[in-house]
Amino acid sequence: MVWLTSYSLTPGPTSHAVAHWPATKISRSNSPTLVIAVHPYCPCTRATLEELSRVLAKCNRCPAVHLLFYRPLDQTESWARTGMWQSASTLPRTQIIEDKGGIEAKRFGLSTSGEAALYDAQGELVFRGGITSARGHAGDNYGEAAVVEFANTGLRPRSFTPVFGCSLLSSDTIRNVASTP
Repeated sequence: MVWLTSYSLTPGPTSHAVAHWPATKISRSNSPTLVIAVHPYCPCTRATLEELSRVLAKCNRCPAVHLLFYRPLDQTESWARTGMWQSASTLPRTQIIEDKGGIEAKRFGLSTSGEAALYDAQGELVFRGGITSARGHAGDNYGEAAVVEFANTGLRPRSFTPVFGCSLLSSDTIRNVASTP
């Protein structure tokens, strides 16, 4: 029990989301834009999608959302089309992008599944981190509050929260997680 509690409260690897909207094939909205890296087999990320649904329900002016669903270069398209993909497809103002080889996640400086980067209308980073308070746990937390606050008021929120998810680009993590039923 102690190990499970410790694991659920241990953040994933920390990265540094880029401070300005990068050169990417993803078009930036003229409103706040939220980019989230997703590993389709990371069980922790299910809570991120639940939390994203809550965030969007609380926003008066919802940000545009881009979910970058990781797919290894040696896998077919169906590899990323999990139940998580199906759940994500029901979220409003959300575009799902298949991220072959994690190229787009790298451009945004995202390295952990569930890691989010919120940019303002001018493409400046205002928040980076997770929108859950622990692995696999949806509920009130600082990341959720930061995104909702910025969307509703335009005030700059807390700029960073830890991310609770699997390493997105680690071949060991991907191999282990993807083999889990």
